[in-house]
Amino acid sequence: MTDATTATEAVFVPRGRPVARFVVSIALLSAVLVVVWATGLFNPRLTVGFERWERAAVGDATIVVRNESPAAARVRVVDVSDPFVRLTRPVAEVRVGGGREARVTIFYTVDCAGYARATRTARGATTPELRPVLRVRGPLGPSHRFLLPPSEVVSLEGACPGS
Repeated sequence: MTDATTATEAVFVPRGRPVARFVVSIALLSAVLVVVWATGLFNPRLTVGFERWERAAVGDATIVVRNESPAAARVRVVDVSDPFVRLTRPVAEVRVGGGREARVTIFYTVDCAGYARATRTARGATTPELRPVLRVRGPLGPSHRFLLPPSEVVSLEGACPGS
């Protein structure tokens, strides 16, 4: 048994430059994160806009999706953000290669009866808009929602009779 008076004291002595190793590891981690971001592996960089659309209560529209990152992305239209516009057919997921573009056709309908009721309320209703909600996924990352910028939103004013 060891007596408390004869025990040797444990002392930490750093070896091999731990601060330098820490700085190098942080620099390498930062470089890896920059590469993942720049290549779009986690979050693809997209440009989305309408190529063609119909200003009708029941119609279809073609969306152009351009992938600005070098890695491929998977894109799917999942919904429309306007409460009076609904997708009438499911849209398949599209794979867009790096630096390429793809066209996606969506079919929609405008709830003209609901829109007419909402315009007669105290709050009123805004003009129906075609603003698709996309689900985007890169090769490494989880999927996330992508909304078109306000400048790319299509107004469906006049799609309903009497609007």
